[in-house]
Amino acid sequence: MIEIRGKKNHPFTPLNGMSFFDPEKEVSSIDILTLNNIFCVVSKRRRGELEKVSEINSKRKIDIPIVREFRTMVGFHCVVSGPLLCQYDATVASILLALYFELDGSNGNLVCNYSDIAEKLYGKRHPSGKLKDDISRSLTRLKGCNIQIMDDDSDEFIWQKSIIKDLSTNGKKSRGFKFIIELNEYFVPALKKQQFSLQGILELISLSGEYQPALYRLVTSSEHHYVELSLDDLYCLVTEKGSTSKNGFFRLESTTKSYFKKNIANSIEGLKKRNILTSESKICGDTVILKKVLCETKGQ
Repeated sequence: MIEIRGKKNHPFTPLNGMSFFDPEKEVSSIDILTLNNIFCVVSKRRRGELEKVSEINSKRKIDIPIVREFRTMVGFHCVVSGPLLCQYDATVASILLALYFELDGSNGNLVCNYSDIAEKLYGKRHPSGKLKDDISRSLTRLKGCNIQIMDDDSDEFIWQKSIIKDLSTNGKKSRGFKFIIELNEYFVPALKKQQFSLQGILELISLSGEYQPALYRLVTSSEHHYVELSLDDLYCLVTEKGSTSKNGFFRLESTTKSYFKKNIANSIEGLKKRNILTSESKICGDTVILKKVLCETKGQ
């Protein structure tokens, strides 16, 4: 048994036992992270550019850190440094929060294993070596990416530091292996202020690629059952470099514009087939319309 001693008056303490969602059926995304370009759409090619083989252990790949500074469309000033976080990482972060409640975590500390994460992430408790590696690398990115979201008008920090505050392991991978995870305390005010959205686990794990989960998170973050925004705004929300005006959608080359627009159109069709978006969801000129089949009720 692994014992973790928490601090008195820890900010997570009042969250124990909260039942605003069913962690066996749902996960939650923190809206402030979704809407501020923290999780990007990252292609396999781009991920490959941002990794290198370890010089010490050739079987291990290391994510190369980068620094991004930008002002988001919702007005916050962001500085993000470390491994680039993708939509897969966003899903893993949501699953960790669900496991925190399901496994009775305390004081922000969660003890879990590969099977706990894989059951929600892939619908099976016995992940292959490749899937274990994907999970492990995602946890490392969530620990290594330092996030600062600031309101320059009030000098207030909306978020500081990494999503996983501390990460360690216990036991051997062949027997009794556990992750010991400490979550960032900034989850607490976001949950208390109901600044989160809910996604169904079965819906989430059915999604393909990076664009589909990005659109799904976006539409569930709305208090209404639909989202309508320009291709330029959507580009700024989901792409790595899209949060500065000089890299906006309308400044792209025509082939890149077409590629982005095609990816969004294909993802919308994929979400329609999964009965997540209605038939009214579409790209109309330079406007994207996303309408969810069932309206999500935030904060319940």
